[in-house]
Amino acid sequence: MKLKLLLNLLVFFALFISLNSCRTEDNVLENKNSKALVNNQKILDMDVDNAIQYTYYNDLNLKNNKYLTGKIEFRLRSNLIKYEDGDRGIIYPVVKNNKVESILLGILNTEGKKVNFFELKDKEYEKTKNIFSVQYDINKRKLNNINFIASENKFCAELPEDICRALGIPIDPVNITKPKKPVNPLFPEDLPVPFKPGIFETPADMNSADIFIIQNINDSQIKNNKCANAVYQKLKSKGGLFNNLLGKFNKKNIVKLSFEIKKIPSTKGFVLGYTDQSNVKNGLLTISINSEALASSELGIAKTFVHEMLHAKMFLDLINSGWKGDPDLIRKINPSTLPTLLEEYRKNAFGSEIPQHEFMSKFYIKKLTNALAQFDELKQDRSVYENLAWTGLEGTEMYKSFSQSKKDEVAKVRDANYKRGTCTK
Repeated sequence: MKLKLLLNLLVFFALFISLNSCRTEDNVLENKNSKALVNNQKILDMDVDNAIQYTYYNDLNLKNNKYLTGKIEFRLRSNLIKYEDGDRGIIYPVVKNNKVESILLGILNTEGKKVNFFELKDKEYEKTKNIFSVQYDINKRKLNNINFIASENKFCAELPEDICRALGIPIDPVNITKPKKPVNPLFPEDLPVPFKPGIFETPADMNSADIFIIQNINDSQIKNNKCANAVYQKLKSKGGLFNNLLGKFNKKNIVKLSFEIKKIPSTKGFVLGYTDQSNVKNGLLTISINSEALASSELGIAKTFVHEMLHAKMFLDLINSGWKGDPDLIRKINPSTLPTLLEEYRKNAFGSEIPQHEFMSKFYIKKLTNALAQFDELKQDRSVYENLAWTGLEGTEMYKSFSQSKKDEVAKVRDANYKRGTCTK
């Protein structure tokens, strides 16, 4: 039960046969033969912190924030506060010059649709401020050693959401007594909680989720295949990494995402899927799922979906940095925009799948593991999900450094979850 709770708290949390035409997931099994979305579902207690933070980052212009003289330190927060009217809140310190200047209460309204902030300045809140000051001093070294801060750091586009949005090192909540509810908010009108797939364990407005996907993503072929669609709908209903990645393909981007279900012939083994960037110049990225890999377990199919979405996300980062689809031009991208990912391209072949796989092996194994465990509702030992996350990454330097026994574990889980054959549902 404790492990499942920890997994849920990780909801919110950074490489193709050729870039000239498509990117294939590494060969696996080589030489081996409802609508889940519910309208207006309530934000869970565990996701209130996420909802408050995301609303703040989405709705406020932080660089021109005239309401506060310091920076809200979202990494240091109180326990969840529940009021009699159903409102829920969390207190955060406002920091300036390495000192807690004030404390701020973010409140999510009863319906889970609006957020506002209250600066707790009265004398009755002084004790709570002092508690935060002590905790900030204790954790100051950790907090100041974070390399990537979501509100300020230009490198966030290439890193996993947990590094950018959860801001690196988690700090245990500060236990405080429920304060009196203030009456004068910072903003005249409550800020609407914006929809973004995957920000919540169960998104606040699932009707918006449907509309979002219809407007931005072509998933019609998935819905025509019962095996693929069952996994796809379940992934969407679980929130987390998959929906978070889907949410990046919105109207602000010059490229759209499309899914295909088709047979993928290969001379190099059993290919589960690939991400095709050959039509980037026409504004399209396509994820193809092998129709002859849909006899695999649902967990295996889910892993293929998420793996390919990670590739699509990395392509999107390249595109948003000015890349037009030609693999030779990746080296022309300003390295300051995507330093870590572009370093993998510099060290490896620009026209191969290696750079993104290396990046994935270094930054995404934990997120992949969590996503698979969440999808499967922790029905198996956590090591199963971690081993499955490594499938497709057998060519990476990190995987090559594993002991033979570890490689055997990965192979065992891979073989148990992938099977050649079409959908028979």
